[in-house]
Amino acid sequence: MTLGVRWSGAYEHTPLWVTTPGWDDSWTEVQIRKELCRRLCWSALSLVSGHTSYVTASKRIPAELFLIEPANVSLCDPC
Repeated sequence: MTLGVRWSGAYEHTPLWVTTPGWDDSWTEVQIRKELCRRLCWSALSLVSGHTSYVTASKRIPAELFLIEPANVSLCDPC
């Protein structure tokens, strides 16, 4: 089940995520918040890596972004 199918508000609030997997109705609010944090972190890392790849391919120096530094990225549960 996608987010768009499970939550009609997704089309208004998160239109680019309507095809991502939705969360289970049995999840607690804490589990949903953790999943939202995970998706936010994943999106931020995807954006930074895409930007860095593009800039590097264009033979320019990448911006000094916080998430480019491996020490600033943790695999710990932030929520």
